[in-house]
Amino acid sequence: MAASENMTRFVVLSNARSGTSLLTATLGSHPQVMCHGEIFHRKPATHLKGSFSGLTTDEVNEIRLDEDAFVQRVFDQGGFNAVGFKMWRDQSRSCCDKLLKHEGVKKIIYERENKLAQHSSNILAKKTGVWNIPNETARSRVKRELIDFDKRWFVKFKKFQDDLFDYYRSSVVGDVLDVKFSTIASGDFSRVLAFLAVDHVDLEPKKARMHSANILSRYKPEYHDEIMETLEEIGHPEWVSE
Repeated sequence: MAASENMTRFVVLSNARSGTSLLTATLGSHPQVMCHGEIFHRKPATHLKGSFSGLTTDEVNEIRLDEDAFVQRVFDQGGFNAVGFKMWRDQSRSCCDKLLKHEGVKKIIYERENKLAQHSSNILAKKTGVWNIPNETARSRVKRELIDFDKRWFVKFKKFQDDLFDYYRSSVVGDVLDVKFSTIASGDFSRVLAFLAVDHVDLEPKKARMHSANILSRYKPEYHDEIMETLEEIGHPEWVSE
C-alpha cells in the first residue's frame, strides 16, 4: 500500500451507526475528493466507485482475495486530490492494523460520543430495514418503531465501543484526526477538509438524521426509568438526547 506523494490517501476508522455515511457521502461530494464507502462490506460493489464501477460483488470479492492489492486499487483513482474509504476493525483486522501503522495513509478516527444513540440506531435500522436517508423529507417516511431496552446488552455494547476506539487511538501511527459525530452533525467539515489538504468549500450534508434527537423517545415508555438510571450509573445522563 505505497502512498503517492501528490495525493492524500485516507481511511475513516469507526464502527456501525456512528454517522459515517453522513461524513463519507458529504466528503464524496467535494470535487477534489473520492470517498468510497465500506470496502469490506458484505456487498462491496455498492460501496466502491471509480475503477470498480460496474463490477459485481462476486468480482469484487475475487479482487479482494489479495487484500493489499485490493486496497492499493481502491486508492489508485486518478483526478482527485484525496481518495479514501471507511471501515471498522472487525471487517478486516489485518487490513485495519496495517493501515493504522501506515505512515503514508492519513487516519480519521470518527466516534459517536452518545452510545445510547448509536445503540438504539443500530436496533432501529435492523428493525425497519432503513439504514440511511438523504434528507429530512425522507425522515418523515421512516416507520416509527419503539424498541425494548436490555441493560446488560447496552453496557456490553458500550464497553465494546470504548475498547475499539481505545485500540484505534493507542495503535495509530502517522497523521491522525480525531473527530466527533457532534461536530460533523453540526455541518462543520472544515477540520476534515484541512486535514485532507483540499480546498475549503461549503458542503451540503448528504444524509439526514433518521430518528428523533430525543433518544429516550426511541424506547418504549416502560423502559425510560431504567434507561435514565443506567445512564446515571455510567456517568452519562446527557445521553437521553443528542
